[in-house]
Amino acid sequence: MKALEIIERDKVAVFEGVPSMYGAILNVPDHERYDTSTLRGCASGGAPMPVELMRGFEEAFSCQILEGYGLSETSPVASFNHPTASASPARSGSRSPAWR
Repeated sequence: MKALEIIERDKVAVFEGVPSMYGAILNVPDHERYDTSTLRGCASGGAPMPVELMRGFEEAFSCQILEGYGLSETSPVASFNHPTASASPARSGSRSPAWR
């Protein structure tokens, strides 16, 4: 897959994409053969990120995905999930901790 080739070749540190892109990368049969160790952070937007996909990608690539939300009027990101919060199964697609 071209994205994995570019991450390896250019030593990409930050990857941004929509959930379907993360799914496509995760489902490349031999994705382990690519050196993606330079990835330090990933961001997703455009659609809710399924928790199973997020966890699978983060585990496979050792890179946390932060979900963003935005509008064209906010140029384009209005908010991101907090990087130290973990995804809650009760709040699919959200890294916000459950309210107590």
